[in-house]
Amino acid sequence: MNKITIISGKKHSGKTTKLLSYISELQSNGKVCAGIVAIGHFKDNKRCAFDLVDILGNKKQEFTTTTPSLKFKKIGKFHIIPDGEKFGKTVLESETTLNADIIVIDEIGSMEIEGKGWAKYLKQFLKLDKNLVITVREQLLEDVCNKFGIDNYLRLYTS
Repeated sequence: MNKITIISGKKHSGKTTKLLSYISELQSNGKVCAGIVAIGHFKDNKRCAFDLVDILGNKKQEFTTTTPSLKFKKIGKFHIIPDGEKFGKTVLESETTLNADIIVIDEIGSMEIEGKGWAKYLKQFLKLDKNLVITVREQLLEDVCNKFGIDNYLRLYTS
């Protein structure tokens, strides 16, 4: 396995589904995967929320919603739920995650390009020379790679 694997595709192309399948394949080969996966929820065929799932602990926490709140930071059409953001940070900062064979972050996007979201953790893992699997929207791939100095990676495409 390359040190960095990037699963990329267009919006709603199945990046997370591909990621879950890849994680399962890695685990069946004896690899310990840790980190976060963002599972989308739909209402009336429109994405309305995301939960973060701790891969190793199999716990989840509501992360974003389209329901407005003055207490939540707004990113695009979504509002970040503070407890969900804290949950993601806790998972990514945990010793269990740092000691895993492979660290997973779903997804790296415009927030991280701006230095927000999971940017701090991606930078840290890259400096530690950890095995990483990340998802990135196809249109942001070049910007993400430039921002974080990623030039050697295995790319998996969604269909």
